[in-house]
Amino acid sequence: RVVSLSKLRNGQRVAEGDVLLRLESPDIDNQLEQARFKSSLLQLRLSRLSGDVRDREQRAVLISNLASIEEKLNGLMRMRDQELVLRAPFAGILVDVDRDIHVGRWIRPSQLLARVINPALLMVRAVADEAAVKRVSTGVRAKFVPDQVTAPSVPLTLKRIDRTSERILKLPSLAAVHGGWVPVAKGKNSELAPLHPVFAVRFSVDDLP
Repeated sequence: RVVSLSKLRNGQRVAEGDVLLRLESPDIDNQLEQARFKSSLLQLRLSRLSGDVRDREQRAVLISNLASIEEKLNGLMRMRDQELVLRAPFAGILVDVDRDIHVGRWIRPSQLLARVINPALLMVRAVADEAAVKRVSTGVRAKFVPDQVTAPSVPLTLKRIDRTSERILKLPSLAAVHGGWVPVAKGKNSELAPLHPVFAVRFSVDDLP
């Protein structure tokens, strides 16, 4: 369950180690309470032992049990302080932030809350026809314009142009049959073959708005 969180929003810049949110686990809290109780009980029993032979033998057993309980207690505390505190793994930008996240919400173990991305490692893949490839070269600035009119455009730089046309379209979403601009013919195994030469191009992302 979420107990505290920063104001997470898409496009927010974060530094490595920034705390994004803190969680609590009733199961871990219950285990901690039980471990602390057992530790206190063992310490109390140890304090009441005398120095005779029988008590010395019992003392060794109690000390061993106490060490095991303390080890478990330390492990639970590390889990609570590390695994239940979500931090940015590296400097970057938040994306895919869950809009419904709030203090008090229960979280599933596999639930996606947000992603941190490094814009320097992002690449945009596309295809260009023969005429476009002849007009451009690497280093040319470009701009990605989302379909959503309210979304800001993203500045790009052309990094690579394949010199061999694609026999099979590697980005099916760009095919005309899927709403894209590339006319295709269906081949074996539903592969899409461009009817005119198209070339793969790759862009780096200069910055995210």
